[in-house]
Amino acid sequence: MCKFGEGVEKKALSPKIIGEIKTKKKGERAIFILAQSNDKRVLPLMIELAQNSQNPKIQQQAIFWLGQRREPEAKEALFKLYETLTDTKTKERVIFSLVQSRDKTTRKKLLSLLRKEKDERLREQLIFWLGNVRDPEITTALLKLFDESQDPKLKERLLRSLSLNASQDKRIKEKFISIIKNSRDTRLREIAVLQLSHVGGQEIIPLFRNLYFELTPEETKLKRYIIFALGNLIKYHQANQALIEIARQEKDPHLLKNIIFSRRRSKNKEAVKFL
Repeated sequence: MCKFGEGVEKKALSPKIIGEIKTKKKGERAIFILAQSNDKRVLPLMIELAQNSQNPKIQQQAIFWLGQRREPEAKEALFKLYETLTDTKTKERVIFSLVQSRDKTTRKKLLSLLRKEKDERLREQLIFWLGNVRDPEITTALLKLFDESQDPKLKERLLRSLSLNASQDKRIKEKFISIIKNSRDTRLREIAVLQLSHVGGQEIIPLFRNLYFELTPEETKLKRYIIFALGNLIKYHQANQALIEIARQEKDPHLLKNIIFSRRRSKNKEAVKFL
């Protein structure tokens, strides 16, 4: 089996391949061949294509393959390109390319980029892709950003992104629990309840049950989220019992309908009989 780049240097830098890069039909194939080469002359050419190609597809391919290269210069070129670009879609491609890197320096720069990025769409992309990275340092940085931020939308996106690794890092679950117990922001509590129901086990059921009975009649929406969350945990006996207890005390007909809907998946005889 050939190693990456082995035996393709001559072909990659041949006049034919270089010529094909400029054509619409064969340009993407030529970029692929070029990207397989470890020849030192390839990197400057790839950077040039990423920065200056007038063919959007060629530029897109060059950006992608630069992110796959190990040379620090490749990442530096992508960060510089990001700063000079005005097209949001191309910037998104740069983000996607950079986030593939396992290099800690690159990840730190992406976090720095997230802190200063003002464009909402780009910031959302940075949060999403960084949230997909299984790196304790990234999680620490995102949790810190959540605590420091006063922007409700940013905090919502951070919670959703953090949830992607909640099963791998107990600090994320602890953050969700803290929000549910202590936050005054109803929307953040709703998101935390929903996300925790996907990654938590039966140990979180008493938390949901107790919170429900602490809520006022006006906090209907959050009650719905708790009912739905308990429905996600319906395989546990405690979740069945919590929903039955809530149903016995709840007077709101709409919430009772939500409980019935959440109970449909249950095989618990007591619950079926009650409903």
